[in-house]
Amino acid sequence: DLPYTQRVILEGPQGENVRLTAVFDDGSMVGAIDSAVFRKVAHRLSALKPSSRWLRMANGVRVPSDGVWEGKVTVGGVIGRGAFEIFAGGGSWEVLFGKPLLREFHAVHEYSTDTVAMGAGDVRVVLPNMSRTDATTLGENPVTSITESRASLHGLPGVRDPSRR
Repeated sequence: DLPYTQRVILEGPQGENVRLTAVFDDGSMVGAIDSAVFRKVAHRLSALKPSSRWLRMANGVRVPSDGVWEGKVTVGGVIGRGAFEIFAGGGSWEVLFGKPLLREFHAVHEYSTDTVAMGAGDVRVVLPNMSRTDATTLGENPVTSITESRASLHGLPGVRDPSRR
């Protein structure tokens, strides 16, 4: 079966939008960005903060973090704050959207339809798995449904209707 992937947007210090593809992984206890990917976009993001974390890979190998990036993250129009450990992930993914981020975005994976609903309160979007869609023809972030609201996560600006991008 295909992993659940979705476009994420990280915001830089001058409002730059860095678009990456994330694998949603509720088995990962951290958010992470592959260090090779981060090196390519680092000039558009705020500086890393030091991290003393070591990350254990699925094969049991421990890898040191190069640091942690923290900032504004947007997924499917839902805005929140995120922290991502930067480490050599081997190139099989750009971003891991782990359990802390899934919790932050109130994400619920519906396995029968392979969609993820996310948002807080009456701010909810349902996003299909990009691994199963042709994102180039459906646009940046295909949304199957959205519940309008004036609310937001953590006081950040509210959700934009994806059809108005």
